[in-house]
Amino acid sequence: MLKRFDITRKRFHPLWLLLGAIIGRGLGLIGGLNFAFWYYSDPGVVLAWQIFGAIVVALFYSFLMTSKSSLQLTGGLLGLGIGFALALYGGEIWAHIAPDRERANLVTMSFDEGLVLEWVYMHSAWLGLIVGWITAIIISRRRAGPQE
Repeated sequence: MLKRFDITRKRFHPLWLLLGAIIGRGLGLIGGLNFAFWYYSDPGVVLAWQIFGAIVVALFYSFLMTSKSSLQLTGGLLGLGIGFALALYGGEIWAHIAPDRERANLVTMSFDEGLVLEWVYMHSAWLGLIVGWITAIIISRRRAGPQE
């Protein structure tokens, strides 16, 4: 049985597009910095990575959340993205308000600060995946009603 690819207007939900763009911008930022070895990164290339990440991840989350996928899959992936984005944007805010820096951004972080930030956003993403998955299981059991 061949299924048609559904690309109707309902697949482009504004909430999921916005949330995906926020998560994707952070993913593009980290991708651009990691591929360019952080300190040596070209700001124009990192900006291009952020735009690319925002577009691709926005479309991914919009299509995922409007699909007929299981609630556990959508909840887990949504939790993964939210956990990652919260930790990354928290680290970015911290880098901007940190004292004793000429320029305040992720590139000017010291090596040890960068390692801690990487550890925090990776583990926050995994924690978000677990929390999203468990939350989705609870929601699906409540929707199913009482079991006898």
